[in-house]
Amino acid sequence: MTPWKKSLLGCFGDISLSIVACAIMPVTVARQVEYTGGKQGTAWVIAMATNPCCAGPILRGAIREKENIDGSFFWDCVSWICCPPCSLVQEARQTGVMNDLLPPELQSMDRKVEQATEVAAVDDPVI
Repeated sequence: MTPWKKSLLGCFGDISLSIVACAIMPVTVARQVEYTGGKQGTAWVIAMATNPCCAGPILRGAIREKENIDGSFFWDCVSWICCPPCSLVQEARQTGVMNDLLPPELQSMDRKVEQATEVAAVDDPVI
């Protein structure tokens, strides 16, 4: 089993993906359903719009299963109840379903910010 590529709060490190994934949430959800091999993307979009705290964890579980990621349904529910946008972005980043909608300029900017934060984290002494 592997961990997620980025933490749940990793949405702050990839602002362009966060904006795109959340602004067009129905597209993100439909693409994730397609990625997991599911059918009825429209039904999933309606379910996510009307009851994200139930549909979100189920879809997150399907992504975890396909990607062979550690976790449980309980933690999927906790993540979707506490921060649905962060969950949506973490899943979109893991699957890469929204990458084709991000302008290259924003992708390179996010990579530079991410590299700078990684360097800063390494340079900080641990107290």
